Amino acid sequence: MQRRHVLGRLIAATTGWLSSERGSATLAVQGTRPTDRTLSRDDQFVVTAFGAVGDGVADDTAAIQAAITAASSHGVRVRDSGGTDAYTDADRLGGVVYFAAGRYMISRPLVMPRSGAYTAHTITMLGANPYSTTVAALPRFPAGRGLIEWEPVAKRVTGQRILSLGLDANNTSALCIWFQPTNKSDWAHIDAESMYGIHLRDLVLYGNNTTTRVLIKIEGRMDYSRIERVIADCVRGSAPVHSTVVLQFDSDLLGAPPWARLLDYPGFNFGTIDDVRQGMQGGYNTMIDGRLSHSTVSHVHHGVGALNSAPGVHLRNGGLLTLVEWDFEGNAEDPELWIDNCTEVAALHIQVSPTERGPGCGIRVTNSSFVRITGRAAITGYASFSQFGGRLLSIDEHSEHCRFEAIGGQTPFDKEIEWRSPGNKGNYIEYFEVPSGNVRTVRDENAAGQPSLRVTTTLQAVTIGPRSTETQTVAVPGAKPGAEILIGRRPAERGELPPAITFAGYVEQLNAVSIMLSNPTDTAVSVPTGHAVSIRVFNP
Repeated sequence: MQRRHVLGRLIAATTGWLSSERGSATLAVQGTRPTDRTLSRDDQFVVTAFGAVGDGVADDTAAIQAAITAASSHGVRVRDSGGTDAYTDADRLGGVVYFAAGRYMISRPLVMPRSGAYTAHTITMLGANPYSTTVAALPRFPAGRGLIEWEPVAKRVTGQRILSLGLDANNTSALCIWFQPTNKSDWAHIDAESMYGIHLRDLVLYGNNTTTRVLIKIEGRMDYSRIERVIADCVRGSAPVHSTVVLQFDSDLLGAPPWARLLDYPGFNFGTIDDVRQGMQGGYNTMIDGRLSHSTVSHVHHGVGALNSAPGVHLRNGGLLTLVEWDFEGNAEDPELWIDNCTEVAALHIQVSPTERGPGCGIRVTNSSFVRITGRAAITGYASFSQFGGRLLSIDEHSEHCRFEAIGGQTPFDKEIEWRSPGNKGNYIEYFEVPSGNVRTVRDENAAGQPSLRVTTTLQAVTIGPRSTETQTVAVPGAKPGAEILIGRRPAERGELPPAITFAGYVEQLNAVSIMLSNPTDTAVSVPTGHAVSIRVFNP
């Protein structure tokens, strides 16, 4: 049987007719549920068929909720594969709740169903266009509630989608989307109510900095999900006090030790976030706040900036993240990007700039490890952070093994970089000063007036026992105790040593670098004579 295009069926449905090879059927009238013969092949439940008006005046809450309820119970209930109990299959219930173009006013939250462990209410809330289709809060909407929430039962949420909608919480204290577990006391309870396979896409979120604290708030845990093309179109309001958060996730590790940052804890895990940006109405936003792990976040655009000293993005207690193509045009954020108690974060091309000339900070790294940021290219004519009392990059004394490469600015290192890391933390930076003509020259790599020392040397022949370490001393004029040491194999010699051999260096005596060669394997290994290594010394 030939299937018609989805858009054609949607248009037909919103005008009251739906055609198929079996003939045409009229959609149900206001306040009733369409019969199965009047549903499209994609199981769409059109809110106007349930009595919604979408005229920006009428209260459409009851009609939309009726459409959600109808969609959540539509489908076939079957026994599981064992055939011994009455659990329903996870892919048999749900439908599309469709909104034609219009402005749908609501006076209380729209409540989505939860699934439990075996039944998935795979509801999709679908609008015609995120700009022409809006769900908006009436003035009497309850304070501090979400336009879209989930029923307060201790069950999971699986496979639900909210697509192509505008969500308007402006002039209220409402959130646009809010998920809240009934019990967040420990990991087991949060796991029992987590969200899986959620898709949020093509959303325009409206609020203001006077009354709106958060636009999308996900408490507990969201795993294996996608958030794409979200625009925060906020205004300042009469007395702006909030840097309205666009995406907020839990960050509590529930008392776990620091190494638990990479475990499956609350927050956003194993997912993707792409294209989150500010609108053009001049409001202030913090784009992302909370715990993210095992995820990729790309194309974050922060145009107007955050309010006062709020961060532009605050990543907390997470890790194993890939950040790609972020752009901050700052106001006075402090900082624009804050990586806080995170580990294993790889970031490529993070553009920060004090465009609106506030005394903030570009990138701040605190209590984090194995952060690598590559490619913050300076551009001639851009202002420097230090001109207005800020810093391009700040790293604290608790962070370790962090690398910052191709970092550039308009002023010398000591003015633009706050480098509080001691020499033995394994941190490294290449800082380029670009005073004019976009010509990049390395001015400093660790501290003002203290460029790194570079030495190439050869190792002595040695046999290293199983799970043992041998130390050799190399003369490096100018090396000072407490210096940071980077040791690398020469490319031409890379194949001569077992890959498991690791190098580490330290300076105990002036002008001498001690190199530790470690063998983590259970068998002895030999280092041939003449193996070349490069040594870079960053004095404290």
